[in-house]
Amino acid sequence: MGRQGGAGDGRSVRRAALLVLVVAACTAAPRPACEADGPLATICGFENPEDVAYSREHEAVVISEMRRGDAGGALSTLRPGSRTPRRLWPQTRLPGIEAGPAAGDPSCAPPDVAVFAPHGLFLAPAGLYVVNHGGRESVEIFRLDGVGEELEARWIGCVELPTGTSGNDVAVGPRGEVVVSNPSAPGGLLRASLASVLGLHTGDVLLWKAGSGWRRIPGSESSVPNGVAISADGQQVYYAEAGAGQVVRLGPDGSERTVVQVPGRPDNLSWSDSRTLRVASHESFLALAACWRGGPCRAPWAVYEIDAETLAVDRRLAHEGEKIGAVASAVSVGNRFYLGSAFGDRIGVWSAEEGGS
Repeated sequence: MGRQGGAGDGRSVRRAALLVLVVAACTAAPRPACEADGPLATICGFENPEDVAYSREHEAVVISEMRRGDAGGALSTLRPGSRTPRRLWPQTRLPGIEAGPAAGDPSCAPPDVAVFAPHGLFLAPAGLYVVNHGGRESVEIFRLDGVGEELEARWIGCVELPTGTSGNDVAVGPRGEVVVSNPSAPGGLLRASLASVLGLHTGDVLLWKAGSGWRRIPGSESSVPNGVAISADGQQVYYAEAGAGQVVRLGPDGSERTVVQVPGRPDNLSWSDSRTLRVASHESFLALAACWRGGPCRAPWAVYEIDAETLAVDRRLAHEGEKIGAVASAVSVGNRFYLGSAFGDRIGVWSAEEGGS
């Protein structure tokens, strides 16, 4: 585990890619329509809604839509209990951009709205932090105003990632420090995912502080690092290593590294109200990789909760992917869990009291 790649590994990656293409050549049947009822309901009207975050203050679930191809992506919002998503940013009726950056790197210019490609999300007291791949690799920062259906977002700043890196998930600490997972070189996530089958390191975890910039967290070199989280006191960083099927805890200086295995390929991390870590995990690499070809994605998945201190892992929900595939994130709102998917046209709403399906 954790080897660096060589010529032989490159050939193995190509063979793995060929296998995925063979699997992807199979035509997927149409997916059932979205369902409003049941323990696992679905809400349509999205494009690749991978990450979800909930703001109690603003009474809204925020969803990132990283559209593929030439079309720009968007941030959307959904009031809990509603089934009608609404565009949050960019909005044609609003400027949506403050004059000059008020957060992040003071030299950062506004993003190119036409190619905006949002990925990971994090809600902090200072605003909404969003990993962006469109036009640049960056963390974009937005101020949120309003409640529910009246929620508005305005861009207030950003931090560009170091050259040769790309972001996936983002978390913000109590002193404004920003942590980002760097799974691969820009545009190389699919190849990195294939390389992870061989246990190769493909990236690491980065930390940014105002005044000192970016640095790599020692000991975070890993196979497709994905979801990230920070403890409330900022003394512990957590990240999901998808390629190794584990979640890692370590200090911002790389100290006291501890690992716990999580079945499958763990994706985004989020905190629950009880301060356990919630992680969605993909249960079949081939099914997940085949979803890159487009069409209905039926990759199976599960949701786990991890005790932040003991790292005990509890499986909460598993699904074969028929209603919604490739679930990559989960946040709780009361007794409901909102589930983001890396592919497709829908999010999931799991009613924990009814037990899921």
